[in-house]
Amino acid sequence: MELKVVLWRIMKNNPTQTAREQAITHQDFSDEQTGFIHMSRDTFKALEKEVMEMPVEQVNLLPEDLKIWIKSLRPNIEDWPKHCAELSETAKNLSVKLRHIHRYYPPTNEEIGELAVNYDDKELLEELDDPPARYLLSHIQADLPLLKNLKTWAYLKTKDISEDLLSALSMISRHERVRGKCEICKDWFK
Repeated sequence: MELKVVLWRIMKNNPTQTAREQAITHQDFSDEQTGFIHMSRDTFKALEKEVMEMPVEQVNLLPEDLKIWIKSLRPNIEDWPKHCAELSETAKNLSVKLRHIHRYYPPTNEEIGELAVNYDDKELLEELDDPPARYLLSHIQADLPLLKNLKTWAYLKTKDISEDLLSALSMISRHERVRGKCEICKDWFK
């Protein structure tokens, strides 16, 4: 982590690739560290991506100057835990309902929205299209390309309720993984 802190400081203080490469030559790295330093755009792109996707808990463990820098790059970083909590709750609720459908209904081309209408389940119908469910769908689509063209959960076919989908929902519900972007967080990570 110490090496990354040094490299992030170089990034913070040197906005161009040329300046970064020059700054690295002025650092006093040990022989162990220099084997891991590659002065390429890819290295800095990877470091930049890590900074842009780093959870707020990890950011808060960094030195103060880097915390300030990262928070200036990601002004909504404090909102991320709240957003994740909302996604987690939505994923937990939806996972229970989809597991029930997966277990008790045959895999067909019937959409779960139709199923909700047929069984007069207004609560499910509302949940499938409320904003948190739409945000969750955007995040899930990053993991499951099969759902890429799905506009809302109501259009999900019973045959497309897979173990992969249920697993992804479970991971989000336990705060283990949130990938992709949605309407809320699309501008938070550039």
